[in-house]
Amino acid sequence: MLYILSLFAGLVLAVQNPYNVNLGKQLSSPILAGFMTYIIGTIEFLIALFVLRINVISVLSETFQKGFPWFIGGVLGAIYITSIIILFPKLGPIKAVIYPTLGQVTSGILIDAMGWFNVQQSPLNMIKIIGLVLLIIGVILSAYTPKVNKLKNVNSNN
Repeated sequence: MLYILSLFAGLVLAVQNPYNVNLGKQLSSPILAGFMTYIIGTIEFLIALFVLRINVISVLSETFQKGFPWFIGGVLGAIYITSIIILFPKLGPIKAVIYPTLGQVTSGILIDAMGWFNVQQSPLNMIKIIGLVLLIIGVILSAYTPKVNKLKNVNSNN
């Protein structure tokens, strides 16, 4: 079930991209679009917390008392959303999705292997390296765009 949820999360993330891009076009700014995405998400979370009867003021207070590492997650999310809004129309949908996915898998392997962020360390092994190489090959093949022979197009029009 967790694997299905993970797959669903990836699908939702990929589908979110065109919406954010179109919002960026409507607002004429990727920064404003990212900001509005966060504002709308914040409102949705507040509604969910209200429905679940969670005391938001208490949670905010407790969070701020724990220090500021939580701030980094928001910054990284803002960088991701703004990057996608900028890259999606320039690179196209497939490249704007698969390059960040490759980055996520690569960083996930490093985080696992090094035990960063207090995760249980999982040693780097040949299977993971082969998997990453195959993913890189998949990214290259997925991103490949054959060059159209201009002469061939001219001849076919005659």
